[in-house]
Amino acid sequence: KLQALSISQLQDLSTSQLQGLSVTQLQGLSHTQLYGLSHTELQSLTQLGGLSYSQLQDLSYTHIQGLGVSHTESLSYSHLQSLSATQLHDLSCTQLQNLSLSQVQDLSYSRLQYLCVNQLQHLSMSEVSILPVTQLRELSTQHLMALSNSELGHMYVTELQGLSVSQLQNMAVSQLQSLNPY
Repeated sequence: KLQALSISQLQDLSTSQLQGLSVTQLQGLSHTQLYGLSHTELQSLTQLGGLSYSQLQDLSYTHIQGLGVSHTESLSYSHLQSLSATQLHDLSCTQLQNLSLSQVQDLSYSRLQYLCVNQLQHLSMSEVSILPVTQLRELSTQHLMALSNSELGHMYVTELQGLSVSQLQNMAVSQLQSLNPY
């Protein structure tokens, strides 16, 4: 049983051995064992999408920062919802940029609030444009101000109509000037 292995024994496994673990075996690792793996060892795992929600919640800042593009791309709706506020905040801008459109849509408006301004600025135009009105309405003034003129210019009419009076009043002149007149 893998659960009988110590952290140091798990750390001594080769990359190919770690990659050879099945999702079931990975899910069988204790939180201590998983936490004991370095971010490099975690990066070598192609099966991270198979982690249980509680295992995913146990990942540290270093683990989250160490996730590669293939790992962030494999996160399901449930995985994204299980990330803590701290973990969402720990995602790098590169990791955030590599989320698919459907993954960005899966972030509920309450989860979007956990993204820092710098992360929000790194959403692509297509990602910002697909955010539902309910998510845009919940953006703080600080988050809305972080959107580039180009991102605001690509918003659809229904998205713009969903912004609150307070949000509109706090937009910079250059942001308002970037809005498409049609």
